[in-house]
Amino acid sequence: MSLAYVLMGAEAAGSIAGQWAQSKALKGVKATAELEQAQLGLRLKQETIASEQQSIANLHALDEILATQRAMFAARGQMPGIGSAGAIASKSVSNYRKDEQARGLSMGFLKSQRQYETTMSKMRYQSAKIAGGMKNIQRGMNTMKSMANQADSAGWFGKKPTKSK
Repeated sequence: MSLAYVLMGAEAAGSIAGQWAQSKALKGVKATAELEQAQLGLRLKQETIASEQQSIANLHALDEILATQRAMFAARGQMPGIGSAGAIASKSVSNYRKDEQARGLSMGFLKSQRQYETTMSKMRYQSAKIAGGMKNIQRGMNTMKSMANQADSAGWFGKKPTKSK
């Protein structure tokens, strides 16, 4: 009967060790998911800053273009903003606005993509968490079944094992 106790104790210890290992693995998965989400947030901030810097550079370039156009038309004696001078300046401003609109759309896409990646990272963590829980439940059920079989064969439930001759 002492062998049955040893086997049940070993099985219970194995089950506990498996659950402990699973919890440690889940902590690693959680840390990885948190790091991944932080990296995605940082990348989005970097892309936003780069886009804003490009917008500022384009605005400075537009100012230089308009100043050059005004100086050129003033040297010719034309009034800025009137006739062909106005059309050229309007075209420059229109091009700038189109560039900014395209950049805004691109940033919107990047933000959506980063949000999707963050959501997927969270879902991978939750999936790993659920899978770990299911493994623990399965391990516990197997341990209880095995212990019940051992207890039954040891005669704990009123039956005496039959000895073969």
